[in-house]
Amino acid sequence: QGNASFKSGNWADAVGHYSAAVVADRTEPTYPLNRAAAYLKLGKYRDAERDCTTVLSLDDKNVKALFRRAQARIALESLPEAEKGKELIFSDATVKSSDYIAPPLTHFALIRAWNALPAPQDRYALLLRISPESLPALFKNSLEPDFLMSMLRTFKAVASPSTSINLSRLMCDLPSIPRFNTILLFLSPEEKRLVVAVWHAIDPTEHNEGRHAWGL
Repeated sequence: QGNASFKSGNWADAVGHYSAAVVADRTEPTYPLNRAAAYLKLGKYRDAERDCTTVLSLDDKNVKALFRRAQARIALESLPEAEKGKELIFSDATVKSSDYIAPPLTHFALIRAWNALPAPQDRYALLLRISPESLPALFKNSLEPDFLMSMLRTFKAVASPSTSINLSRLMCDLPSIPRFNTILLFLSPEEKRLVVAVWHAIDPTEHNEGRHAWGL
């Protein structure tokens, strides 16, 4: 029930269902992890941070918990703590803590930071610093086909088993940006092949429901 409520956008109801599950079984990390995602959608960042910390006490290698806690801390402007969480996520092959880049707050700031970071790993790390719920306000009506393709080329370049979860999240979040559907309608055959290639790199089984928003 919690997952159904979350998928339909009823995040407050989802919190209620996940809370009931947490009470029923406090040893299962999935419940507070899912509740944290709902709290992020509701803007309840302190609650999300607390739930992610709970998850990590049960499973200290949980990448989703590390990432969501970093999102919450960034939203709370706890940047040193957020940086620490990001460093754990990126420990294999992205930016180091000394290279920390604050999440861009405007579309102009994003484009400027993007152009200053030509390496795919750094661009990927930059996008991970943006909370999903802020994407529509960040882009407004400024998403351009060239930038969307640049993001997709970045995703393809960094795709691996260790990045698949975060890449899937990013691909599922991008359709929430204004003008996305319009741009999707006018993709060239080559651009459509790139979309397919990225999704295949993320999930070769082709079972990810996020594919549907991309016309797949």
